[in-house]
Amino acid sequence: MLHHPFTPGSVPNSNTPLGAPHQSGQGLIPHTHPPLPSSWPIDPSLLPQVHEQLVVPSPHAATAHPPAPGENVEDVASDDSGHSSEEMDSDTSDFVDKSSSTFDTQKAKKSSAAGTKKKRVYPSDKNALHGHIEGVGRGNRMIKMARKRQLKAIYTNQRTSSASFRALTRDLMTRAEDIANRTASWLYVAIHNPGASQPFTHFASRRLRLEAPDDLQKIHQQVASLMTVLKRTDRSHSFQSEKEKEEAIQKMKEATERAEKATAHAANSEAEILRLREELRITREGRTREFT
Repeated sequence: MLHHPFTPGSVPNSNTPLGAPHQSGQGLIPHTHPPLPSSWPIDPSLLPQVHEQLVVPSPHAATAHPPAPGENVEDVASDDSGHSSEEMDSDTSDFVDKSSSTFDTQKAKKSSAAGTKKKRVYPSDKNALHGHIEGVGRGNRMIKMARKRQLKAIYTNQRTSSASFRALTRDLMTRAEDIANRTASWLYVAIHNPGASQPFTHFASRRLRLEAPDDLQKIHQQVASLMTVLKRTDRSHSFQSEKEKEEAIQKMKEATERAEKATAHAANSEAEILRLREELRITREGRTREFT
């Protein structure tokens, strides 16, 4: 170990070389305290051992204090390292436990969600989720046909009802045309609304128009008469009386048509009779001339 010469009565000074005498007042100041340990020089051969014994404190470890005089540096280092390693082990175990528990929880949620996922159910006539369509029939009998979707709320405002009627009628006619064209079906649809200011709206498929134009015209006239009666009934709130009036008017029209047809037929018959009489007269005159 290296030593600097030290003169009795001298005090180490930071501004003077180590061990240089310091004068104060009269002569030299006697110094009775030994030098501080920090001012002792360290043997270079011991530096690697000191570096190996240094321990970096963990964030949870207490503040490091310099070893007291006479305390072994290895003991202090071993105590600190043991404490820090225990804390690191506890922190690491907590982290692993938390991570594993979180992963297990997420996995359990996914498995439970997959297990509780409901299979989509489609409505059918046997399993009518939204009820059956009221008023649908096949042939001469009524049938139960399941709705594909739930009925929506009824309009309570006449203005909103009329506006929605026009939009929904367009949608209905579009769907009717699409069904008739794609399936080549006979289709006739008629719709009217009490608040409508125009005549009823109707649609006939192309195949029905081509194959039965006369019958389609009769159907249209019957529906038109029915819609007229319904409109009048909505205003007068007397369906039976309006129906009777409409039937009477229709009968008068039919009687007038029959009378006109009978008159025309009678006129044709009279003309035919006159023609036959004239032919008979001419025939008789010709025979008379032959005998004379």
